[in-house]
Amino acid sequence: MYIDFAWECLRRNKYYISDWEAFCRYNAGRSITIEQQEKLEKKWGLLRYEDPYQSCAENVFWSESLSSRSIRVKLHSQGHISAAKFINSGELRSTLIYNENSACIKLYNRQGYIQIFIDKNDLNNISEDNYIYMSFNRNALRHIHSLLSGSIPPVPPCVDKMNFLSIYDKHSQGLTQKEIALYFFGEEMIKAEWGTDSWLRARIRYKLKIAEQLILHDFVKYL
Repeated sequence: MYIDFAWECLRRNKYYISDWEAFCRYNAGRSITIEQQEKLEKKWGLLRYEDPYQSCAENVFWSESLSSRSIRVKLHSQGHISAAKFINSGELRSTLIYNENSACIKLYNRQGYIQIFIDKNDLNNISEDNYIYMSFNRNALRHIHSLLSGSIPPVPPCVDKMNFLSIYDKHSQGLTQKEIALYFFGEEMIKAEWGTDSWLRARIRYKLKIAEQLILHDFVKYL
């Protein structure tokens, strides 16, 4: 499955984890209200709470206003793009109904995902006999072209930034900076380079600082 870097950051956010646990305590078995939904979307950019202890992102739905991989569509009786072909073009899909009358269809594969936002009534009437209507923008055009050609545009790789999160994880597990450096750089490097003012120690501190910035604030840049 694809790696959703924004989700990898958010699920490590201690404040999001606290909100998730509070939501589970007080809302178990009850549907989220519109007011709660709006607060969640504004605060975390999500359309619903997801378990931060799960790395799988297939059921993570992002706010339409924040996500650059989102398209808003409506059904129309005439047109050139078949609604059924367009909306069923992904390898895999998840669907979320939210705010009572809105829906989000997430198409995804190992490369990435696209979110299609649609009215609930339109969602229930998708067929070969209707077409999609949408407002065009640069992101929409790129995603539409990809879907019509039978593919989903890949998410840019964040391999280097995942390294920051790996170092953050070791720090969260209680490892000291020296132990983190030993884990990632090896004993020989530690013996040769570790010291109070060494570049290696500074690099670990820098990577931890960047990881915290990504987790607490900058994850929205990767939606």
